[in-house]
Formats: sequence, C-alpha cells, structure tokens
Amino acid sequence: SQRSKTLRKYSLLEFKRLSYSGNLFFYLFVYNPIYFYFLHMDSKKYNNIKLAAGIGKGVASFLLIFLFVQSGLSKILLVDLLHYSANSYILFLLFAGITGIASGILFFPVNYYADFYLEHKYNLSNQTFLAWIWEDMKGLLVSLVLGIPLLLFFYYTLNRFGGNWWLPFA
Repeated sequence: SQRSKTLRKYSLLEFKRLSYSGNLFFYLFVYNPIYFYFLHMDSKKYNNIKLAAGIGKGVASFLLIFLFVQSGLSKILLVDLLHYSANSYILFLLFAGITGIASGILFFPVNYYADFYLEHKYNLSNQTFLAWIWEDMKGLLVSLVLGIPLLLFFYYTLNRFGGNWWLPFA
C-alpha cells in the first residue's frame, strides 16, 4: 500500500534520532506508531518462519521414520544390537538411544536455524552459541531423567498386556 511505501523510506534509526531530539509530539504521534508498525511486521514474519520450520521438521520426521522402518534399516539395527545384549529392555534403550542420536544429528541444522539464528536475527536473544548448546544439553539431561523411566514403563506394559497395552493408561 501507499502508506507502507512511505514508511519504508525512513529507517528506524532516523526516527529514533529525531525522537531523541526532545520533540515529544514527534515521539508520541510519529515515532511510536511507525516503530510498532515495523515491529508488528517483524513479529508476523518471525512467527511464520518458526511455524514453517516446525511443520517442515514434523513432516521430515515422519518421512524419515517411515523410510527407516520401510527400508528395513530398523531390523538391521536391531540385529546388530542383538550382538551386545539379549535383554529386551536394554535392546529397547539402545535402539531408542541410537535413533535419538541420529535424529539429533540430522535435525541439528533445522534446530540451529529455528532456535538460534532466528532468535538472534530478530533480536530476541543475546545467548552465545555455546550457551545455546549447553541449554540444549541441560534439556536433554532432564528429558533422559524423566523419559527413560516412562519409556521403560511403556515398554513393560507393551510386553505384559500385548494388544491391551492401553488399559493401564486408560
């Protein structure tokens, strides 16, 4: 529209410089509406990019899991893991761990883009790369502490109740 073309002629820095010159009228009626207009445009773009990255990651996860099972790689991995243990619970944890590590490696570029790069591009974070990695590692540790017992309980109910596995959860 004509209004957006007019607003884009001026950079936000020019408006900030003018607003800090002590002109209260300019600050209240010109700078603030324009600033919030640009801020709103950026937030919509940021949200759309994050949403697209999340949907893309979900679709890619589904396709990779489907291909992993259909191609027979999951059976090959299971046969290879049988050399290390005969205990089905340890096999389950090893299988889940290896597939989880592979998933983390495959989706690292998407996670980096959506969770680190975009946050910095839109000035939503001042976290360093190492701090971001450390935060993800802490989240992984909490997930392991909570997730392993839940996974083992779920696997136990699958083994114990077979097709009626859902009854303990109902």
